[in-house]
Amino acid sequence: MGIPLNSVFTALGYYMGEAYVNDYVQFGHIYQVKLGAGDRAQRVIDDVLKLSVPNASGEMVPFSSFTRVEEQLGMDQINRYNMYSTAAVTCNVAPVFSSGEGIRQMESLIKEHLGDEFGYEWTSVAYQETQAGTTTTVVFVMALLVAFLVLAAQYESWTSPVAAVMGLPVALLGAMLGCYVMGTPVSIYTQIGIILLVALSAKTVF
Repeated sequence: MGIPLNSVFTALGYYMGEAYVNDYVQFGHIYQVKLGAGDRAQRVIDDVLKLSVPNASGEMVPFSSFTRVEEQLGMDQINRYNMYSTAAVTCNVAPVFSSGEGIRQMESLIKEHLGDEFGYEWTSVAYQETQAGTTTTVVFVMALLVAFLVLAAQYESWTSPVAAVMGLPVALLGAMLGCYVMGTPVSIYTQIGIILLVALSAKTVF
């Protein structure tokens, strides 16, 4: 029939919803002009067949000539993310587990049950954590390096800070052991505490 698919979607969008046309000014106020069929479009679905769209020749073709209406069960709302149909899943981890462990467990379950035919994306805090996950090691190394350089500048020696660096594994072992005994996950607060522990252990050596 030579009917552009975009014309069909545009006509349905205007009929089932509304479209912004322009603005006009009256009595000192600005009003928006919107085009739509109103509530009737959602109450009487068969009226869709009365719509017409232009074909490639400019002739108006009624929907009834190429469309039929069937009533089926479906979702009242379709969620999309990056133009893909999606299902939003919200999860919380138990207090004894960290958010990183929860993310890894979810990724394992997705690969096990959904396979390669489905994809997934993290949002909100989980997305930020996955993006920053690779920088945790860099932050610890930088904290150790800064502590070493500050001590080297303070005592004007490259060998004196070695004693502080050698004592850090014991301090970190104590922190990890405390988390294990108390059942505390290695959260972002624990990581910040470990960075502070690096500075405190380096300070107490001297």
